[in-house]
Amino acid sequence: HREESSMSKLSYADADAYVLRWCNSYERLPTLLRFRREMSAPDWWRLLGELWSMCDNIAAHKERLRAYLMKASGRNLLAMMRNHERRALGYLPPMVTVYRGCYGVNRDGLSWTLCREVAERFPTLLRYKRTGDLPLLLTGVVERNRVVLKLGRHEREVICASVRVTDEQPVA
Repeated sequence: HREESSMSKLSYADADAYVLRWCNSYERLPTLLRFRREMSAPDWWRLLGELWSMCDNIAAHKERLRAYLMKASGRNLLAMMRNHERRALGYLPPMVTVYRGCYGVNRDGLSWTLCREVAERFPTLLRYKRTGDLPLLLTGVVERNRVVLKLGRHEREVICASVRVTDEQPVA
């Protein structure tokens, strides 16, 4: 492993290589969060966007991530997206309707979707299913300029710090 005190600025390439070589899906995000002060802001935000879907414990770090996302400049949020994601985001209306399939315990997550069907599926997936809890479908709106759009994995994921929930209903 690397000596943290010996580096003044950690490059995107070095941080990416380190995280992918040494960290499993539960270690990637905490490692990246530790790298935040060691990297330039554009590199750190870009790497966060690239690694987001490869991290399995976003909920464990959601308050810290929420604080970063709330304070993030528009430039930082754009850095989390690839070119095609930035272009697609530009086609969305100024106020974007988003959906989240969840349970009461995780309703305040950072990941939403543009697709109602994708959201409805999430609480039914074995990985997320909570026996005895009522699965929910939340509908909300968020300002386009405060979101990150991720188009990998066919989820049309919207990452945002704050959503105004306009509707809540049980998932059938």
